[in-house]
Amino acid sequence: MNPIPRLALAIALIAAALTAGAAAPASAPAAGMLLVAARDMADPRFRGTVILLARHDESGSLGVVLNRPAKLSVGEAVPPLAATPAADQRLYLGGPVAIEQVLYLVRRSEPPAGLIPVIDDLHLGAARDRLEALLGEQPELPLRVFAGYAGWSAGQLAGELARTTWHLLPASADEVFADPEGLWHRLIERAAPSGILVWRGAAG
Repeated sequence: MNPIPRLALAIALIAAALTAGAAAPASAPAAGMLLVAARDMADPRFRGTVILLARHDESGSLGVVLNRPAKLSVGEAVPPLAATPAADQRLYLGGPVAIEQVLYLVRRSEPPAGLIPVIDDLHLGAARDRLEALLGEQPELPLRVFAGYAGWSAGQLAGELARTTWHLLPASADEVFADPEGLWHRLIERAAPSGILVWRGAAG
């Protein structure tokens, strides 16, 4: 067999396999989508991060980084909440904007009034009294608390996506509350697989 057609066939098979293994790209950002930092992300604040978009409209975008656990617990960061049953859970660094602001994601079918729906039964809140009530319910409540957030002005995120700074994937509540260790690695492989496949017939 002529080696040139064989090489062309191998390349075609590799391309097809990589395309089949990749997640279908999302067409546009929206609340409930994940922003997965590209491998060559230049901004050190976002390198290796996964961000859940909680809001995206004509005025701009807002999200929280899911995989940056802080060294402090919620009670240590917010002393008035220290006496609540779930105050010892880990605080997360939600982003570089307004790091003194506390936001939280809670997963429940009937959330307290005033929370913003993000996806399915996942809701975002910022009011301290509602957070205190949630922390007081039970330590096992699916709740994640963030200091600060990531924000983009109108059109800014679209520009970053055009430069392939981020990959877009649909989010699920299970992924939001998954172990943050290795989260970016799992999702970047889904969004943009890096594996190299060898066609078995190449050695024949």
